[in-house]
Amino acid sequence: MIEDEHRRVDNPGWYMTINLKAMRYENLRATAIQTEDSENGWIRCFIRDLKFEGAGDPSELQTIPETFRAWIESRDRDRGTVAGTS
Repeated sequence: MIEDEHRRVDNPGWYMTINLKAMRYENLRATAIQTEDSENGWIRCFIRDLKFEGAGDPSELQTIPETFRAWIESRDRDRGTVAGTS
């Protein structure tokens, strides 16, 4: 089961966490996954303390979980496994 949380942030924007504990991704080290700033918005996604964390401007709510999915799919391709299986 994936535990996740999303909430608004003060500046305005969104913040989302996905707990990696008990998933095969829990052994991953802290790393930046995506950071973008542009005239149209911003997004920051990273792994910290066994959690995927993503934040972005109000237009990025859909992009944050899409970034997580793309990240796990690329990790699985690199390891020769399929997302959603052990």
